[in-house]
Amino acid sequence: FVGPSQSGKSQMLMACAAHAICCDPGPIQLNHITSTAAKDWVLTKLEPTLRNSPELAARLGRRKSDDNMFEKGFAGGTRFTIGPPTIEQLSARTRRLMLLSDYDRWADSIGGEGSGATLADARTRTYGSRGMTVIESSPGRARSREDWQAGAAAPHEAPPVQGGILGLYNEGTRARWYWDCPGCGSAFEPRFSLLVYDREAEPVEAGAQAQMGCPQCGTLIDHARKPALNATGRWLHETRDGRVVPVSDADLRGGDLVSYWLQGVAATFATWAQLVALYEAARRKFDLTGD
Repeated sequence: FVGPSQSGKSQMLMACAAHAICCDPGPIQLNHITSTAAKDWVLTKLEPTLRNSPELAARLGRRKSDDNMFEKGFAGGTRFTIGPPTIEQLSARTRRLMLLSDYDRWADSIGGEGSGATLADARTRTYGSRGMTVIESSPGRARSREDWQAGAAAPHEAPPVQGGILGLYNEGTRARWYWDCPGCGSAFEPRFSLLVYDREAEPVEAGAQAQMGCPQCGTLIDHARKPALNATGRWLHETRDGRVVPVSDADLRGGDLVSYWLQGVAATFATWAQLVALYEAARRKFDLTGD
C-alpha cells in the first residue's frame, strides 16, 4: 500500500493484526524502521488499541511473557512480535503474517541478504496460501528517469524508482482509488493536478478556494464532499491490456502481489487547503531560489 502521510497506514497495520488475533490466529510480526520507531508504534498504536478494545484486551495473555514491549501473546495461539528490520528479525523465523512499516526508509538490502520484502515473504512460505506479507509506505525514493510518463497501456503505472514501495507497486495489480463524479457520474481518480484554484493568490488564500474539477465534465467539487465520495469510492486495478477493473476480474495483472496507491487529495486526514498552501509556498520558494 502506497499512501501519503495522514492516510491511515498505521491504522491499517493495526487492523491486520487485530483481525489475526480475533479471527485467524498465528504468529505475526511487525517491523518498523528502527527500534525507537518500533517502540513508539507499540506505545502510540498497539497498547492504546489493546486498552480500548474489549475483544483484544480479553484475548491478551495473562502470563508475564505475554505482555512485553516487543512481544505480546494472545489466547488462541497468536504471538505478536515487533522490532526493527534487522537480519536477525527477518531470518530463521516462521510467521503467518508479516507487517512492514515505512518501507521506503529501509535499507535496500538487509544484512546483505536481500530486500526486506523478499526476506519477509520467505518467513510466511510454510503457511502456504494463509501466509501473507503486508507492506506500507509513503514514497520516498527519487525517480530513476525524469522523462518518464505513464502510457495508455499502463494507466496506473508509477514512476520508475530503484527499489522501494513504488517498485513493489509496479510489480503488482496497480490499484488506484476512484470517485464517481456527482455531476456526470463518470469514474475518475482524484489527483492533486485536478485541484482548481488561483495560482496567483497567496498560498493560504489559494488553499482556501481549492476545489476538485472532474476531468470529464468539469464539475467543481467542494472539499466538504470528500467524506461522502470516499464512502462510495472503490479500488480499480490494471489488467494486462491496460483496462481498469475490480480486483475480482480474471484478467488482473500482477500475480500474487496486490498493490494499491492512494493519492494525497483523497487521504482522510489531509485537507486540500493544507496541501495547496504547502505546495504553493514551496513552488514559489523554488522559483525564487532554485531550492
